[in-house]
Amino acid sequence: MLNVKEIFQETVRTETSHHRMVLKKVYSSRDCLVNPDYIVAAYPYKFSSSTDKDMLKGFADADDDFTRIIIDGNSFRSSEMILMISYYDFQKLVKKFKG
Repeated sequence: MLNVKEIFQETVRTETSHHRMVLKKVYSSRDCLVNPDYIVAAYPYKFSSSTDKDMLKGFADADDDFTRIIIDGNSFRSSEMILMISYYDFQKLVKKFKG
């Protein structure tokens, strides 16, 4: 299993200066184990929209390199994951794992 960090969207509550609660979508990360045998494809990924870049503020730099992987299998979750690792480093990790 590959130990990686997945980037996902979550909704957080923030308080404005007028003491009102506001819901805001942000990106966050969590540790994740991925079986490389179920990876169908991997691609370099960049957050390009202004909305995505705003959601990354305080979490990661929008210019960082990420990896998008497609997982095969029966799951209720999306078959796509964005990983907090560059495509080049992800390739090295998979090669190291497969020996």
